[in-house]
Amino acid sequence: MDLIKKYHLGDFTQARYYEVLKLAKKEYEFCSFTDFKKYKKCIILRHDIDASVPAALEIAEIEKSLKIKAAYFILLHSPWYNLLESDQTEAVKQIIKAGHCIGLHFDAGYYKIKTEKELVKYLSIEKEFLEKIFNVKIDTFAFHNPDNKCLRFDKWKYAGMINTYSRYFKEKIAYVSDSNGYWRNSRLIDEIKYGNHNIIQVLTHPLHWQKKVSYPKHKVWKYLADSAERKMKGYDELLKNYKRENIGGLTGLTGSAGSFYRQEIFKIEKSWISGDYNTAFLESWILFHSFISRISRKKRISLHNLLNRTGISQKDYRKFSVLKDKLLSGTLVLKQAETKNAVTVLFKIINEIRGKRN
Repeated sequence: MDLIKKYHLGDFTQARYYEVLKLAKKEYEFCSFTDFKKYKKCIILRHDIDASVPAALEIAEIEKSLKIKAAYFILLHSPWYNLLESDQTEAVKQIIKAGHCIGLHFDAGYYKIKTEKELVKYLSIEKEFLEKIFNVKIDTFAFHNPDNKCLRFDKWKYAGMINTYSRYFKEKIAYVSDSNGYWRNSRLIDEIKYGNHNIIQVLTHPLHWQKKVSYPKHKVWKYLADSAERKMKGYDELLKNYKRENIGGLTGLTGSAGSFYRQEIFKIEKSWISGDYNTAFLESWILFHSFISRISRKKRISLHNLLNRTGISQKDYRKFSVLKDKLLSGTLVLKQAETKNAVTVLFKIINEIRGKRN
């Protein structure tokens, strides 16, 4: 069976999210954990930010456009993001500015909590930290990856904060969750259309709500790749700004093309640094061939004439093409020096053509 259909992955796009919220507004008010009892029918919209704060900001802007307020729960011990990085802190501030509130996403496992006294102690520490950083009152918390040890702490409040996993919510409030990138109990759209619940707590994880339909693992992979690329870009710019040598990788080989093909060159450099020279060349060849073919079509000039203008002969071009075929057939393994020479030539040609275009 098609996994997209089986797990309703088509639900998890930002466009679909907008449409579902728009539909929900016709039947429900949107409320918070502190005021839901005032409403006859309402949705408590909760977002646990396990991985991507920028993704959460995108969701926050969608909700703002619909005049909907939600609660965003911040995880202080996330292996995916550092809240004290300036861009992460700023993204949370923008979420607050959009009219949303923030709560504490609390990882009890980090502290190996065994008693209520320990729970209150560490909740209080993290609550105070968030309040000082963002100058807001934190009145709600949600356990991160709660196991049975966590779930036994089911009082309404701890450390002055409402517990989203309290006995009250578990027993009296309907619950819809997208944990791990698929609906864990029922679809949100079905609850809105056919459910008979007056109050629903809806939990989402913003990373799973992207512009295009994809598999959960693919979304995670893309996030990690984009994050690594962003950090590598920051590293390169830091050395450039401070006029320091950037030693290793493809530094100096790609020339000005490095500024225009960042994502492609990041992949090539990743293969290069990991010692996979075959893949580094093949990825360079794909970029090179795609580039010259596009220019050839655009300028309505034959590939032969285009290459002649750069000083590369058809013979040299065929040599690279044969090299590509041998690599794909598995009959050749490139060494670093060979790859360096080939990649240097390919990017030299790209930069020459780009220079003549400009």
